Amino acid sequence: MRIQLIIIICLLVSACSTNDDEFIESFKNVETIELTAKEVKVDQSSLILSYMFEMEYVDSLLIINEYPDKDYCLKIVDLKTGTLRPFAKKGKGPNEIQAQSCNYSVDQINNELYITDRNTYYVYSIDSLMNEIIKPTSSFSVRIKNIPFLSSSYCSNKIIGSTYENKLGVYDINSDTCFTKYKYANDPLIEQGRFCCHPTKQLAVFFQAKSAIMDIFEIKDNDVLRKEFVWWSSAKKDQRKAIPVKTRKNGFITASSSEKFIYSLYSGKMVNTQSIKTLTDAFLSQYVYVFDWDGKPNKVYKLDQDVRSIAIDDKNNILYAASYKGDIPNIVKYQL
Repeated sequence: MRIQLIIIICLLVSACSTNDDEFIESFKNVETIELTAKEVKVDQSSLILSYMFEMEYVDSLLIINEYPDKDYCLKIVDLKTGTLRPFAKKGKGPNEIQAQSCNYSVDQINNELYITDRNTYYVYSIDSLMNEIIKPTSSFSVRIKNIPFLSSSYCSNKIIGSTYENKLGVYDINSDTCFTKYKYANDPLIEQGRFCCHPTKQLAVFFQAKSAIMDIFEIKDNDVLRKEFVWWSSAKKDQRKAIPVKTRKNGFITASSSEKFIYSLYSGKMVNTQSIKTLTDAFLSQYVYVFDWDGKPNKVYKLDQDVRSIAIDDKNNILYAASYKGDIPNIVKYQL
């Protein structure tokens, strides 16, 4: 009888251990800080916030990804005035986004915004955007071996991104040269993830979509050094399913960065495709896991509500977030 009891206890312990999330466990020895939100007042009388899958903060503006909006890819919130306006119009005309969605990133040093529809990169002055001048200051095209980047970001006078066959491609804006590295071991990867770059250094972090795989890249001349982090022992590298199956766990949702830290919004929830509500829940989280730029866990922020995306105001030490509390999209902020 005693032997049977020991076996049952061992099985229960084993079952519990298989449910542990290796990523969450890696932060067990760091401080968890609870934060309380303050509402950011935004005038939504004539235009409303909807999806808010990603956001970037720069110079009192929040630039928000509103795909799948039918007319515009982005919206801009002016935090000084509380106004909301559409941006990055879709269409075939001059300076319009000729795709259903776009990548965008910020050059913090030169105070510029980079937007691309995977064919053309448009550069906007942040000062002009604050004055509602929406004409780009310049534009250019980037193609690696005649193939455009699938996802990309500005990184210290370079465009870095993933291609159909390589995890990383690097395009030097000044010299008009490019190279690729880290070819996928198996098949080409369609759905990859999101790049998030250091504000001033040639460092970038890549979060693989719907997984717990992270890469930190350091760009050096015509080479790149990589640190790879894989937390789920059951995870298969280079996930290829565009839509997760209902038994699969969701990982990283989105991220933001500052001079010292990488902020990752992480799910860890099982994906349930029975309804839009249950599917959406796996892409919301109240936990922000913070790394330093060596990939070492630093702290965890526990928010007072689930959010969909985050952005960091490094100067004022504020975390902005897209909240769906009460099923109403809105912006909140947390003082760090």
